[in-house]
Amino acid sequence: FNIIYSSGTTGLPKGIVQTHRARVHWAVSNALEMGIGSRSRGLTTTSLYSNGTWLVMLPVLFAGGTLVVMSSFDTNGFLQTVARERITHTFMVPTQLVMLVDADHVRRHDTSSLQVVLSAGSPLRQDTKRQVIEQFGEKLIELYGFSEGFGSMLKPEFHARKPDSVGTPVIGFEMRIIDDAGRPVAPGQAGEIVGYGAGMMKGYHGQPEATAALIWRDEFGRSFMRSGDIGVVDEDGFLKIVDRKKDMIISGGFNVFASDIESVIVQHPAVGDAAVIGVPHAKWGETPLAVVALRQGAVSTAHEIAEWANQRLAKHQRIFAVELLAEFPRNALGKVLKRVLRERFGKVP
Repeated sequence: FNIIYSSGTTGLPKGIVQTHRARVHWAVSNALEMGIGSRSRGLTTTSLYSNGTWLVMLPVLFAGGTLVVMSSFDTNGFLQTVARERITHTFMVPTQLVMLVDADHVRRHDTSSLQVVLSAGSPLRQDTKRQVIEQFGEKLIELYGFSEGFGSMLKPEFHARKPDSVGTPVIGFEMRIIDDAGRPVAPGQAGEIVGYGAGMMKGYHGQPEATAALIWRDEFGRSFMRSGDIGVVDEDGFLKIVDRKKDMIISGGFNVFASDIESVIVQHPAVGDAAVIGVPHAKWGETPLAVVALRQGAVSTAHEIAEWANQRLAKHQRIFAVELLAEFPRNALGKVLKRVLRERFGKVP
């Protein structure tokens, strides 16, 4: 059906070959999960070559609804389009949602037609999640997934009970958590997320070795796709993302998750966004370094932010230093390109 390229946050993007069967499953499952039908009016706000855009585009077209395409995103244009076209379903990445809830004019527009605001592409910060729900009501769905073929959703009714979760598998998918030896782990234990279902890719275009390396087989011989993400499933079957496997820092023999440190740093009043990477260290092997973008109009120093964060972090999590950037390198879906940050800052201290 098509070849769509991965986000390439940790390496070069790979061509993901998707069959008609997988794309039909994508359309049907997402239409069912989000209540999309022939009267639905979808709005795309991101590039059409992005798999995330297809979360709204394909189900709406499949169900015979109306699709409205933004040529480029800005908050005022989005709000005007929602009001004018009576949009019911839309997809945005967290960066767009941050821009939207921070906009002074957001409450002056009629957004009552919205039934679903879907967020995906990267984790949604808790403060942004609260602001989106306060602004638009209980309409937020947070999706976690990888283009190779797996997805989970946290529906509006579970945000209060499971605020740090990304929900349960989308219809037609199964999920396991496995350790480094490939053994399934018990609920509450961290490991790599692997997924199976009708929406899986055929393989990477022209890269059979990379395709083979992605596969984990269960006790029935079924081929699950490795995510490269570390997660935990709770006793109710809800998934929590701990970190990217490639983003995990091993410092002095301890596993340090970059996302845990980032969640602390972004609580600093001057910090708009933060990304933590591991850099080589003569004593510890690796040590965390934080790259920070300040909020618009905020004033602070790298030293002050580092001291503030280290007072709130566990000893093995403490950051070596802070580097300030005006803005982060991002892909089309707003994901921070940590491989670019590593190339720039990943030198021996």
